[in-house]
Amino acid sequence: MPTREFNKNYYLFLVFGILLGFIFVALCYHSYFFDRGWPYSHFLFRTSDQFMDLINPITSARKFDPYIGGKMGTMPYFPIAYLFGGFYAKLPQFLWVPALFLAITTANLFLFKNNLTSTGKHQRTKFFYVSLLFILFFNYPVIFALDRGNLEVFIFCGFVTAYLNFSKRPLIADLSLAAVIAAKLYPGLFLLFYLKKQKYKRIVVVIGAVVFFELISLHIFKGPIVKNFTYQLEHQTAFHHNFNKGPRGVQFAHSLFGAAKTIAFIQKSKMDLNSMMTGYTIFALATAAIFTIILLRYPFEDWQILLLIFCLMSLLPFISYDYKLLHFLLPLSVFLRDAKERNGYNLLFAINFACILAPLGYTLKWIEPSLRSTHHISTLITPVNMLMMLSLIVLEVIKKKQRQNQKSPETLQV
Repeated sequence: MPTREFNKNYYLFLVFGILLGFIFVALCYHSYFFDRGWPYSHFLFRTSDQFMDLINPITSARKFDPYIGGKMGTMPYFPIAYLFGGFYAKLPQFLWVPALFLAITTANLFLFKNNLTSTGKHQRTKFFYVSLLFILFFNYPVIFALDRGNLEVFIFCGFVTAYLNFSKRPLIADLSLAAVIAAKLYPGLFLLFYLKKQKYKRIVVVIGAVVFFELISLHIFKGPIVKNFTYQLEHQTAFHHNFNKGPRGVQFAHSLFGAAKTIAFIQKSKMDLNSMMTGYTIFALATAAIFTIILLRYPFEDWQILLLIFCLMSLLPFISYDYKLLHFLLPLSVFLRDAKERNGYNLLFAINFACILAPLGYTLKWIEPSLRSTHHISTLITPVNMLMMLSLIVLEVIKKKQRQNQKSPETLQV
């Protein structure tokens, strides 16, 4: 229907316009303070450390001995990530970053194609193509992930593969999801999508594949499986101890825990981090349980399920660095494809999507001079955006359920 196509293009152009505006403001800000040097001169990490999130783990995994032979506390990933890194290291080094770029380009092109299928040919103007490609490629998370060279790009590819193949190619979807869960664990929240779709047997398949990937990776590494597993746990414990208890976990990051720490830094409050982490763990588990119940009880559209899942993935961990914002391209793409009405809810979702993809590298040092200049307002604003989106989802699905309940008696009476 022409009206529906217009509405979807309306949200596409709205996100494009807002994102373009944010980028223009960021360029003006960083150009004005260019003489101060980094981090005032641009919104990315320092250039001397460029691509190191890719080079460091791949170099460490080259000999397939990441845990026993690696420096303690520097190997936070799960085994399959380093197994993949070991094979990735076989590529010529000059292809390491281009291969990462090729991966994210391929995933985004599949999202681009997925959006084309729901838009009439007469609506696919040049401005439509420019807007969609701009949103998918020229945004802060994509640029930041490539600048860091972070393996989160491949996690994103796994999510895109799992969703786009969920119905037609279930085995590909399940194995892709299992691989990313086995690499970083937090993607396990994506199983909520399976739970909502009542794919219980496939959940068992995914979990079984995760265990298999873990064991086969530890088996291939040098040394006994048990010793590798023990060292893996020690590495992860040391890494999270170092990052959770210092300021490093709140820079270029957006978790609720990081936001709480930032507020404490601004107020110069004394923090008992051990008690704070214990309380936050209970809070995070309770929050995940509450939203799981809501998800199972109320009707959700696909993009709402994906958005809820990725908000929880970003908000609840102790540390969520900004390359994880890359995953929001998936629910945004589905939202732009499936949006059916031009209403206040969808308008707010479109605005918040644009804010999440925008560069917000404005230092909080203007507010509190004792903070590091790499403490950005995004640490506070991005979690607020996600909380707003979660609230909007809950309000919308509850109202949708109420409307359905109101219609049911009328249907029965007829």
